[in-house]
Amino acid sequence: MLSNSNSKNILNKQFLIDDYHFHLQCIFITLIVLIISYILSPFYHSGDQSNYILVYNKLPELSFLEGHAFYKKYLTSSELVHFLLVSIFSRITEKVIFISIFNSILAYGIMILFRQWKVSFLVSAITVLTNYYIYILYLPAERLKFGFIFLIFSLLYINDRKKFVFFSLLSFTSHFQMAIQ
Repeated sequence: MLSNSNSKNILNKQFLIDDYHFHLQCIFITLIVLIISYILSPFYHSGDQSNYILVYNKLPELSFLEGHAFYKKYLTSSELVHFLLVSIFSRITEKVIFISIFNSILAYGIMILFRQWKVSFLVSAITVLTNYYIYILYLPAERLKFGFIFLIFSLLYINDRKKFVFFSLLSFTSHFQMAIQ
């Protein structure tokens, strides 16, 4: 039975036009990050990335346990969340697309967090699009990127204890270095 009650009914929820405008701007910025990532990622294939590429391309051929052993051997890492994401997405799409999607998620999360911290949109957009350290997360620091994505989500939910703890644990299990940050 349908109720005319206004409580907890999404159809009765009012959204501010500023929220729509902000999220449309964020989507535009994340699309730029997606395109930049898609263009730049193939050029970054040396150093640590050669092992990340090797593992990403090999995982679809291996069972879960064989894949985990291969992952640990070539990445010398035991981070479970990164392994699971790589294991799943390597069976679905190319690594460049995988990285580009998660770079966009990182960029969107940063934009939302900066808004929560009352940073101007222009400063947020410039930071996401031009900051050297953000580009390190976009390209070479692959596991650290996932740690930061979940760290940002935990900070977005800092007032909701359960979600904060959940995303903090995901951050830690994405990259153990997040424990000392």
